[in-house]
Amino acid sequence: MFDIIEARKRKESYLNDPFCKYDINTKPLISRYFKNSEKIEVQFEKDICDFTMDEVIKLLKSFDSRSRNTIILIMSYFNDYFKWCLKEGFVQNNNIINFFDKKIMEPFLKEIVPLEFLENKYITKDELLSYLNETYDYSLKFMIYAIFNSILGDEYEELINLKVSDLEEESQTINLITGRKVKVDELFIELMKKASQETYYHPDGIVESNSREKKYYKESFYVLKGYGNRGRLENEPIPVQVIQRRMRDYQKNVSNRWLNATNLYRSGLIYYIKNIFEERNISFKDAIYTKINRQEYRYEEEIQKHINDFGSNMTTRMFRLHIKDIIELIS
Repeated sequence: MFDIIEARKRKESYLNDPFCKYDINTKPLISRYFKNSEKIEVQFEKDICDFTMDEVIKLLKSFDSRSRNTIILIMSYFNDYFKWCLKEGFVQNNNIINFFDKKIMEPFLKEIVPLEFLENKYITKDELLSYLNETYDYSLKFMIYAIFNSILGDEYEELINLKVSDLEEESQTINLITGRKVKVDELFIELMKKASQETYYHPDGIVESNSREKKYYKESFYVLKGYGNRGRLENEPIPVQVIQRRMRDYQKNVSNRWLNATNLYRSGLIYYIKNIFEERNISFKDAIYTKINRQEYRYEEEIQKHINDFGSNMTTRMFRLHIKDIIELIS
């Protein structure tokens, strides 16, 4: 008879055993994943170390993750736990196959995290333009368009410090507080100007707000303004929390909870690199994955330059990992 209390004690023993190689910061995370597995353990009346392949698939689906990389990480934690259980003699003799092994389970990742789960995390240029039509507020339109076009920085510093005076319209470039000079298009310039002239906040998308409930923007040196008392000139950029709150409002308007700065910025970076290589008739997938030999990628240094030009410190290797889940959507 399966005893959940004993199963918990077993996992605590594993986390305290020298065999468990993880540091003190990672162990609480593993403990939470163990805790989240208990419902499935009770359902199948067995410890996860005794799960069959079908049971492991159901367990991994229960995490309701929208990232295949997260599922791979969970598998790696449980894989080590299985090895410890096997060493300690806890694994039943009729089930000594480790179904948390990545080589065994990787073919099932598409079933565990279907491609449609990932679609909302990758935003194409056409989808971005359609999102612009989901709000009357030009400051919101400009916010997501600017992030897609690499205007972000640490703690949103490039975005919140942006002023109309930073624009060089003739050369279609923008000077950023970080020292970067970025090429922009006509739509960027149009949205930027209209955002700076916006009078009140439209949090409800294309639903007209009641005039009594309108939140009027303050006068400000900056393109993105706070709202409140309009009588005082605002000479400080808006706090990061305001940007994050407005992003949540936008998520509701477009019914996409994955519309956030991280996914917008990453999607913009993909679009940027994709266009550069397609001008040379090289597909994005070939640019990212073509190898010279077993270790070296053909366009590694060039892609790293493009990533840095976009304003990111990410390595090409990390970029490759970030897009692994969605390469089918990009291609």
